[in-house]
Amino acid sequence: MKTVLCLPGTWGDREEFRAACGRAGLAAAGAFIVDTLSGAHLEVDFQPRDERMREAFAASSGGEVEGAELEAIGEHRSVVYLLGDGGDLEKLRPMVQIAVRLLPYGALGIKVESAGVSAPIERWMELSVRFDPFGLIRCFVVAATTEDGAYSCGMHNLGLPDVEIAGVPPAEASKTLDQFNLYQLVEHPSLKDGQTFAREQGARAFRLKKLACTRFPEDDPFHNPFGVWHLQST
Repeated sequence: MKTVLCLPGTWGDREEFRAACGRAGLAAAGAFIVDTLSGAHLEVDFQPRDERMREAFAASSGGEVEGAELEAIGEHRSVVYLLGDGGDLEKLRPMVQIAVRLLPYGALGIKVESAGVSAPIERWMELSVRFDPFGLIRCFVVAATTEDGAYSCGMHNLGLPDVEIAGVPPAEASKTLDQFNLYQLVEHPSLKDGQTFAREQGARAFRLKKLACTRFPEDDPFHNPFGVWHLQST
């Protein structure tokens, strides 16, 4: 399982990208990029301009990537994909650091391809400094609402199951989903089928059931091998 970050950039070719990496304290050689200070390394894939990129960032950010930032992405000349081992926060930290260090040297934005979510540059810069649970979820996880509930995608990047809720109003489902995912990441609870969860005292309680991820096929980057917690209203 890989976590994949997409960085549209101003680099005209691979040589320009390699030169930019050098100025950022990174070394790009062949299929890898290396932090020359820490020794952390990632796979890197350099690709030409993608005409769909502006629309992809607008949609995957829920409109939060906008204005001059979005316009710059629309003018990108190339795209770099950074690939690292997913499901491990200790490996995710240097991945974030490397991506953010490229922002002053040609990178125009960051999109998580293994979740279908993007966030404004400012949020990524904050995450690189604090690496806090709330920031991780906001950058690496997307919450989607349905007619009668909500589900998340991207928790596998953080080494955890996703969550789905059905049978309640979407607004309530979305709030519960956010709280449950944050609870997983902060508290590292030992969860079992049949246990209940409520986002706060007096709120509706949900019974837990662990399911396999069937929303996305196993070869899809959105697939969560850690499974999905299904929350059913009690």
